[in-house]
Amino acid sequence: MTVFEAFGQVVVQMPLDDIGHCKGFGFVQVDLIVTYLTKLFVSIFYLFINILMLISCQYLLW
Repeated sequence: MTVFEAFGQVVVQMPLDDIGHCKGFGFVQVDLIVTYLTKLFVSIFYLFINILMLISCQYLLW
């Protein structure tokens, strides 16, 4: 959540499975569409970075 604090108030709901793990999706509520689009871009960027880190870690383990 600290990533989004600069953009205002955000409400996030992440459904959990029976053992308490995230199901892999979530819901985000924001006040303004501009704020939403900015947050969406930032979250896609962080997701992309995490995927690159995961791929590079897998490559190093081979």
